[in-house]
Amino acid sequence: MYLHMMTLFIINIINSHGNDYYKKCCKSGEYLAENNSLYQCVENKLNRLDILTNETDFLNENSDGDCVDVDVDEDLFTFKVIGGKITRKVAITETYFTKCCPLHYHYDSILHSCQKREDMTHDFIKENFVKVGLPDCKVIVDHVLKEADYDHDFNSSTRELLKNLPHYPASHCLDKTENDSFVLRECKESLEICEDIKCIKKCCPDGQSFINRSKCFDTYTHGLNLSSFSVIDKHTGMFSNYSRKKRKNTDI
Repeated sequence: MYLHMMTLFIINIINSHGNDYYKKCCKSGEYLAENNSLYQCVENKLNRLDILTNETDFLNENSDGDCVDVDVDEDLFTFKVIGGKITRKVAITETYFTKCCPLHYHYDSILHSCQKREDMTHDFIKENFVKVGLPDCKVIVDHVLKEADYDHDFNSSTRELLKNLPHYPASHCLDKTENDSFVLRECKESLEICEDIKCIKKCCPDGQSFINRSKCFDTYTHGLNLSSFSVIDKHTGMFSNYSRKKRKNTDI
């Protein structure tokens, strides 16, 4: 029953989003930094917020108009550009789509990590603004669905009913898997789920690792390959990881 509820919820996500058009101020992988009222595009090492658009690097066009981008505090703004200079910025209040992995990455349900994919499509995302991952979540439960589970048509009354269910996940992310199925990763604050499924305590928050550093930082591609641990009997099936640490912004 619970898996069926998650299935209905994914249908709701895929079918219910609208879409507008925006231009990104900087190149993909960059954010807009401000210093003494001057703006400069800088490499974004966190990638926790992104813009789904084919139009990037607007500031380099020397055109008048509006563009959108992320600032150093990981907030999204619309910037007014006149004569090649930014004259005004306004906070964006539109809804976000929470994707488990960065754009152009899929979620590997075996390695429990994000893997880059050149032919990755984002047709399941209808919003322009994307939040990546669940970095502040204590417990994350993976629900991997097969195509047969969500290849159905549900009417609006079913979706409205779903919103009133006790299992409706308030915090979640959605992404494609290595098999072009979908994974819904659900955020929980209680360890009660660990009584029913495998739970692995992770040193760093989800999406982060110690790789080549002494503290946690965003890497995304370093997950938890359960087949590497001989003490774990089953390496597949429902899975959860938890961490007592909260994400800290070390650098952007």
